[in-house]
Amino acid sequence: MRLTLELFFTGRELDASFIIPNRLCSMELPELQRLQVVCDDEIYQLGEISHIKIQDCQQQEVILCGNTNNLQGVGSGMDCGRILVEGDVGNRAGAHMKCGELIILGNAGHCLGIVMQGGLISILGNAGDRVGGDQLGSQHGMNDGIILIRGSAGDEAGRKMRRGLIVIGENTGTYAGADMIAGSIFVFGCLGDYAGIRMRRGSLVAEKSKPLLPGFRFSGFSDFLWLRLYLKKLQHINFPVPEHWFGKSFQRFVGQSNIFAKGEILIYDA
Repeated sequence: MRLTLELFFTGRELDASFIIPNRLCSMELPELQRLQVVCDDEIYQLGEISHIKIQDCQQQEVILCGNTNNLQGVGSGMDCGRILVEGDVGNRAGAHMKCGELIILGNAGHCLGIVMQGGLISILGNAGDRVGGDQLGSQHGMNDGIILIRGSAGDEAGRKMRRGLIVIGENTGTYAGADMIAGSIFVFGCLGDYAGIRMRRGSLVAEKSKPLLPGFRFSGFSDFLWLRLYLKKLQHINFPVPEHWFGKSFQRFVGQSNIFAKGEILIYDA
């Protein structure tokens, strides 16, 4: 089943955590129209804020169009199916996501994919702070899955990241990979200041970087097979990868000696 919601709600916030494909795609049209949703702390029926269209489809898919920029928590906790957003979204998109696919054809707010446990998030635009990071009180951030961002990301991308892959097509803000436990972050632009601060393990890979923290030690030049395999996988799913990344070695800087960390930062050797 393919469910299309053309949203015309114009308020500040719409709690979109109810948009879970396997839940919505199991409902009939009258039930969907009566479904209660929270908009600006008031209760509405879904039929009052959107036009609803149902089509036959082999997979469970929800398409969101119209006024999508006020959606908060779209795809939060989703465990199967596909959500396609034809525009921008607000904060916490894909939070606690377990499986499935979330595609956003615009920009995303803060906390994209926080504490993500699996699945794929793909953003054609930019994302805000704390991509794949932790939430207040949690011991770790993203635990598995893939986040692909064609544009830039804000501060603290991958904070407390434990597993998985984050790929950023342009630049990051400050503190990328802060407190990182493991996993990989690729940045095809520039790493911001304080990258990798307190990271324990994991890999930050970037085209270039602001000056690294003093604790990172230069460890020579390397050509990594695992990195090439990742890059070919990204090409296979049509994520733009700089061709020159296949032809040169990377400068390797190993983790902050003052905290006995084992993380690494790889910078493309131009």
